[in-house]
Amino acid sequence: LEMDLPATLIDVLQAVAQVRPEAASWLMASGVPVPAVWRGGRTLAPEAEIRAGDHLELVLVVSGG
Repeated sequence: LEMDLPATLIDVLQAVAQVRPEAASWLMASGVPVPAVWRGGRTLAPEAEIRAGDHLELVLVVSGG
């Protein structure tokens, strides 16, 4: 994915969902991020600024067994 940065977390997840439609429901639901997104050991708000070189961790919990 190539995009202009900085951008908000929501913008980044929406851009990824557009290029990977099979993953869209795992990334966004009703305009809200589905996974918790962490950077440097801290969770990010949807409006957090994402910059070039950021290392993001997406955490998704799936229930069931």
